[in-house]
Amino acid sequence: MGTQLIRLTLVEGDPEGLRIAAIAGRTTVVLACPWTQMKALIDRPKAGRPGVYFMTGPTLSDDITGFDQALYIGECDSLAERFASKHHKADAAEWSQIFLATTSEGTFNKAHARNAEYRLRQIAAEAKRSIVLTQASAVGVLDEGDTAFSLEFVSNVETLAQTLGMTLFRPPISKRQPIPMAVSGVVVSTTAAEPAMPQVFDFDYTNASIPAQLVLDGSEFVIRRGSRARKADMPGLSYSLRAQRERARRAGILVATTDAKFEEFASDYPTRSTSAAGSMVYGSSCAGPIAWRHVGTRLLYKDWLIQQTEAKHD
Repeated sequence: MGTQLIRLTLVEGDPEGLRIAAIAGRTTVVLACPWTQMKALIDRPKAGRPGVYFMTGPTLSDDITGFDQALYIGECDSLAERFASKHHKADAAEWSQIFLATTSEGTFNKAHARNAEYRLRQIAAEAKRSIVLTQASAVGVLDEGDTAFSLEFVSNVETLAQTLGMTLFRPPISKRQPIPMAVSGVVVSTTAAEPAMPQVFDFDYTNASIPAQLVLDGSEFVIRRGSRARKADMPGLSYSLRAQRERARRAGILVATTDAKFEEFASDYPTRSTSAAGSMVYGSSCAGPIAWRHVGTRLLYKDWLIQQTEAKHD
């Protein structure tokens, strides 16, 4: 997708309060606010229109799906009416944010909302970044024109949700652009007309021979599918990362191999930092900036970052 102009309104001047995002020249609008400030969202005129809403937040402590984030997607004639009484998923997770997607004019109706809910649920399930609590929904029947309208709406919602900090619709790296297996010492070049290839790093820490690769993906650091991880949880591993590795095992993300020393990532696994990714692989505490080496330049991540800064000033 090319350059886009997105207008972001801070309704009360608070970057973490009620925000409204819209793509210039399009009718799709996404409103977002903390769960604790839901009333501010419900009181907006747009909350009385048909739309699709989604709630995000940490999963409950006894969740064994492997995900630490939960997502619920629903459609409504009016968000205000939808939450006029107790919502049936209000206590299904520790919700932290609520979003409402609608349009700035009245052409979006309940049939569009049902279709968009179905498609967004599919996108979230394929993204594999959260446990999706929405039960199976129906795509509905729309003619060609309304289907095209719904598809454009959904695409806009994906972009605006990420702009507002919600990454659970972000497609897996392999879905957006196939990444060839990175080979150490080989720099893959692109032309100006081609999208830049994702940056890939090999795990290289304390002489530990663990074949694993990391891919930069927006604000996340994704351990590539097929990467190995040390099976043993070492004493230096924090409680939270120990629990995270255990959730990954229960979810079938971190699986056994024929080598008793290692487990393997059965799918791409997003993390929030190079250190978290390194610890997932290493099975102990790990200083991420010096644990990953760029496959092309062979620079450690910390030195590669410095190179990027210097290159921009040349």
